[in-house]
Amino acid sequence: MIGTVGLAGALPEGAGELNESLVETLAALAQNSSGRPMNREALRATLGAGRDNEWSAGTVSTYVNGLRQALGAEHVPDGTSGGGYRVIGIGTDIDRFYSSVAVAKAEPETAAGHLADALSLVRRAPSSDIPNGSYGWANRHDLGDITTRLTNAVHKAATDLARLSIDGDDHELAAWATDKGLFLWDNEDDRSGLRTHLLSRPPDCDVRPHPSRTQLCLTQIAA
Repeated sequence: MIGTVGLAGALPEGAGELNESLVETLAALAQNSSGRPMNREALRATLGAGRDNEWSAGTVSTYVNGLRQALGAEHVPDGTSGGGYRVIGIGTDIDRFYSSVAVAKAEPETAAGHLADALSLVRRAPSSDIPNGSYGWANRHDLGDITTRLTNAVHKAATDLARLSIDGDDHELAAWATDKGLFLWDNEDDRSGLRTHLLSRPPDCDVRPHPSRTQLCLTQIAA
């Protein structure tokens, strides 16, 4: 989800390709932050967020059944027997990102490597290239505001790794980390402004648009 939404990994033999609605249903279940199964109405309300026309309860049931048929009951158990809908053994790159950041915090001596692992998952802005109206639930405050929370976490991870790298005289890694932190902003002016903030540049650090501006700033900061 940190970029173009899609599936990674092999589907069970004979599962076929999941359509966009099934993938979104799977993503909503996988990103359910409560950790508890979702009843049909809660899932319907989540998936309906941001849409002009909400999905009916019957439509939600059809999609969950489709996921169960494609992925197997071991991954998408029957909601009636488990108190609601959930997925088992299926995660997202967002989960992996937060896990790597947590390990970096717990293990300061190897933090740079874990932060690099987390940032390597950042490909583009969260939930890119999605159909109009889809994934509105990822931006809802009452549903955890997944996108904003992730954006802030990427920003912090990029800042932390860039500064660790500067301290270790690894300017190449610092530049990579900084630019990873800027993947979430499409606007060039926003990227320049955020690079300034990320690197806490000195007054004479030139961030005007040119290919080497990141390295230039990093070199000046480290000096």
